[in-house]
Order: sequence, then C-alpha cells, then structure tokens
Amino acid sequence: MNPAIIFPLAALILLAELPDKTMISTLLLFIKFKTLPVLLGTCCAFVIQSALASTIGGLLAKINHEIITLITSVLFLLGGLWLLLSSESKEEQKGQQLAQHKTRFHNVFIISFAVTFLGEIGDLTEIMTANFAASTKNPLSVFIGASLGLICFTVLASLFGYTLKEKLPLTLIRKLSGIILISISIYSLLNAFKII
Repeated sequence: MNPAIIFPLAALILLAELPDKTMISTLLLFIKFKTLPVLLGTCCAFVIQSALASTIGGLLAKINHEIITLITSVLFLLGGLWLLLSSESKEEQKGQQLAQHKTRFHNVFIISFAVTFLGEIGDLTEIMTANFAASTKNPLSVFIGASLGLICFTVLASLFGYTLKEKLPLTLIRKLSGIILISISIYSLLNAFKII
C-alpha cells in the first residue's frame, strides 16, 4: 500500500464525484429514505465498483507501458474535457431520474446499491480508477484510494443532503476536476515521450 497514491486519489475521486449524476441520485436517496440503508447500499456499490475498476486497471498494467500511458492519457484528457464541456443541468436530470424509481422502504438498501452500481458503470470515476491502477501498477492502493474517496463522498452526502449542493459551487468543482484530469493527461504524455 502506498499512501502517496491512496490519499491524493481519494481526494481527486471525491472531487470528481461531486458534480456527477451519482451525487444527485445519492442526495435524493438520502432525502427520501432513512440514512443507514442508503449509506450501506451506496458504499457497498462503490467498493465493488472500485474493486472491479482496480482489477481491470491492474490487468491493463501488464501491457506495454507506452501503450498504457497513451491510452490512459487520452482517457484522462477525454474525462477532463467532458467535465469542462458537459452540461450541469443534464447531469442533474440524469441523477434525479435514477433516484426517482418507485420504491418501498424495506428495499432501500437494494435500491441504493442498484442505483449507485448501475449509475457508476462506465462513469468517469470508474474509468479514472482503472486508469490509475494501470498507470501506477498498484491496484491495491488505487482500490483503497478510490473506495476511500467514494465512501467519503457518500458520508458527506448523507450528512449534508441538499445543503452540500448549496454550499459548494458545482460548476467550479466540475471545472477544477476537469483541469486536474487534463493536467494529468498532459503530464503523462510528456513523461511517456520523455519530454520532461
């Protein structure tokens, strides 16, 4: 385990998740239902998603380093551009649709797990996790960092509900996350081609 990977990745994943459709659906789940089953269902989904993404990234790490660097750099660049250019209102609508399924209270854990798990398939933070696992060749640290960031996100969402959205300007968070990803992409490309 490498703390130099775990903690910065946790912070980046947390920031990237804030302006995401999962944030909206998670906030709505916490507002609609009791906290504990939503918290447990959401955290379980995030941990499983992190394990899958880290495993895939770890397998990708066995491929030629230059190819992986190029692929991960392009994916980081695309993710950063997506954060900078995508519409906030569309993400909010997606999140509201995911959370507004007709539910019964005794199914809250399952609903929370399913909404989160399905919402994260192919999501930016899942792709980031796989990319970091491939580029660092340390899938365990990446798994821990990604899980920590996502669990912190879930706890914040449970504590603050809608106030989280009011206190943090999502547009700013989204733009900062995009700039960070593009910066990582540029640095990785320059490093791969031995320019720096």
